[in-house]
Amino acid sequence: MKRILGLLLLWLPITAFANVTFYGQCNYKGPGVTLGVGEYSAAELNNVGIPEDAIASVKVPEGFSVTLHENDGFQGRYGTLKKNDACLDNNGFSNLVSSLSIKSTTVVEGFGKNKSDSLGTTALAPKKPQGNATKTIQVFTDCNYAGRSAQLLVGDYNLSQLKRLGIGNNDISSVKVPKGMSVVVYENDFLRGDSASASNDVPCIDTGSFANRITSVTVTDSGSELAAAPKNIIKSGVTVHTECDYGGASANLREGEYTNAQLNALGINNNSISSVQVAEGYQVDLYINDFQRGDSGMLDTSSPCLAGRYNEAVTSVVVRRKASATAATPAITLYTHCNYRGGSVQLPAGQYDRQALKDKLVGENTVSSIKLTAGFRATIFDGPAYDGKSLVLTSDDDCLDNDEMNEKLSSILIESTARRNAGGIGDFVAQPNQSNTSKSDDLIAGLTCVQDFVEKNVCDEKRWSTMERRCNLARVEELSDGYLQGHVNAGNCNAELWDELVRRTANPHLR
Repeated sequence: MKRILGLLLLWLPITAFANVTFYGQCNYKGPGVTLGVGEYSAAELNNVGIPEDAIASVKVPEGFSVTLHENDGFQGRYGTLKKNDACLDNNGFSNLVSSLSIKSTTVVEGFGKNKSDSLGTTALAPKKPQGNATKTIQVFTDCNYAGRSAQLLVGDYNLSQLKRLGIGNNDISSVKVPKGMSVVVYENDFLRGDSASASNDVPCIDTGSFANRITSVTVTDSGSELAAAPKNIIKSGVTVHTECDYGGASANLREGEYTNAQLNALGINNNSISSVQVAEGYQVDLYINDFQRGDSGMLDTSSPCLAGRYNEAVTSVVVRRKASATAATPAITLYTHCNYRGGSVQLPAGQYDRQALKDKLVGENTVSSIKLTAGFRATIFDGPAYDGKSLVLTSDDDCLDNDEMNEKLSSILIESTARRNAGGIGDFVAQPNQSNTSKSDDLIAGLTCVQDFVEKNVCDEKRWSTMERRCNLARVEELSDGYLQGHVNAGNCNAELWDELVRRTANPHLR
């Protein structure tokens, strides 16, 4: 039996609906499943479209109550609601419900250990889900929709969550995607690394960049049975929208840099961009922080719904004309100072050891910032012959000091990513790439290391210093800014809360 945790009281507004409705996301977002009075085991919930550990918010009408249980069979930690709860995450109960009961009563039970007399005795047959409540995508371990499979509702799925559904690391080989839904696949756990999206069935992912490389997944639903399409085709620049499917407020951006204040002046609030139209011949760099800083990703095609870390998380952008990826095109610009200042040298794709850089008038240990042309990536080394410490760049880096590589570049490999970005996996479309593979790898390594402590039930305040040292937490900003340590000290670093804790730790804008 899982360890009992304390719960906060649940505060809810009154609703006029006659049944209880459950949602897979906070703030009553995503498809909802409405159920009548009765008791529902994990199997019964799954039959009506609610997988185990999938409830995030609940609407409860006046005169009814719902008791949520952490374990199947109405066991383990539990709590009773008699009004709406917009986010069970506030109570440490989000995505942890395995069974529940609904009663017609105004009596409110407390929170604590399970009581045998706390459940109603009259069970009615559950109502069928309404609307798109049962819409899922289906992933398969073999091509042509064969092998083991799992149905995924709207939401994020880390590796540990996929494993619970019988899908292991790098197992996904084909995907069925209903109309109006889309899936984003990531090469690394915790929705990190290279990613691509699809809004149609993909019969075989056995070639290209994502063959045997899918570790985590995001599922979204536009709420429409029709595939999303731009309302109008833009001819120049980039148009950003505050809602998926090119809806909500919008602003057309010409070439240039746009800070948060400049976007606000155009009617685009901070962390509100959800879809992007990109005209032919343009690209847009999306930044998590203001003034074109922090993690960033690049799009050179339209995206009807940003997923994962970039949805409703963009603060500043840069719009550029896209250069064609040819051998004659300058692939990279090296600068002697941070923020793209000082002397600069442009280089085409190729291999440059210390002597080759010297021949191009690039001195050893002099580079502080780098701009990459769309369609290229670079691997920089602090050794003279592609050796020593290395860092992979897939977009601009305004200061290598952030990566401990400032004024240390001694050799560099520059290659085209045109073939890589094309995907080669059916209808998958490239999503914004990770700006700094080295930083992302460090974050994933740190989280994976901490997860080992969680699985052994020893992620606690007493062992924080051991985890900090063994997992190299100090080298990753997201792991050393006090957020994770605060939850460890509060007793929240455990198997029950780990999935949500890691999601917020890895994506600070969700905190």
